[in-house]
Amino acid sequence: MALMTGAKLFSSNRTFSNRGGLPASPTARFANVTYEGVNPKLGLLWQPLPEIQVFADVTRSRDVPDFSDLAQTNTLGTTFVPLAAQRAWTYEAGSRGRIDRLAWDVTLYRAEVRDALINFTPNPGLNIPAATFNAPRTRHQGVEAAVTLDLAEDLTGRGDRLALTQIWTHNDFRFVGDPVFGNNRIAGVPRDLLRTVLSYRHPSGFHVAPALDWVPQGAFADHANTLKVPGYALIGVQAGIDFANGVSLFMDARNLTDERFVSDIAVVTNAATVAGGPVAFFPGSGRSVFGGVRASF
Repeated sequence: MALMTGAKLFSSNRTFSNRGGLPASPTARFANVTYEGVNPKLGLLWQPLPEIQVFADVTRSRDVPDFSDLAQTNTLGTTFVPLAAQRAWTYEAGSRGRIDRLAWDVTLYRAEVRDALINFTPNPGLNIPAATFNAPRTRHQGVEAAVTLDLAEDLTGRGDRLALTQIWTHNDFRFVGDPVFGNNRIAGVPRDLLRTVLSYRHPSGFHVAPALDWVPQGAFADHANTLKVPGYALIGVQAGIDFANGVSLFMDARNLTDERFVSDIAVVTNAATVAGGPVAFFPGSGRSVFGGVRASF
């Protein structure tokens, strides 16, 4: 059993200076804010076998706003928004290791967040002064898991390997008792992301890996949870060959079925109302194939 601990002390200053005198910003504005704190961490690591680890840790964090969060621009001009630092207690536990043909890396986490920095796209006609705000309480919890199973070896020659890898990311990000959004899900984050890869590698250097990326349910487009984008599934394949002289040929084919899907969202507060602002959906890339040569010396 090993005990790990550490801490980071920080002090970060943000200074805003607008001397005015321009038609769009005639009035001078100045602001200054300093963020300070300590981020401690405590962890335990248990290794029952040389190839297996079990771990747990707790972390206290303070994340300061970026300058783009503090100096926000709309039709009123540029406004300095005195946001608070985001504070959180994060708890993690998991295991990683390998037994015979099975390898895994699994982490469960939960973060209780105060003053979370939440973004949304405001309605420009309403002159809302901030597109980033502090949510009083939010909870971010989920699972990050990867499992690989060696299916077969020596299929077409000595030393080749066929393996199946499953990656699962589960996100449960919510407001907690928020005065506006209650216990709604935080928009822009899909609940589950899954990636399945069947990989084959030959000792000659040839390798190929077809893959399926699946989002069963899309994310909410607004924090009021009135609009959700559809899920999608994408099929792709990567292949290549590595030569002994350091030269490699590679090919990467993506979205082979030319699926139409939403890859990103400009989140709003409430898509069902005009005041909530317009939602923007950004399309993902269609069918595409990339190839090339790499050389290392």
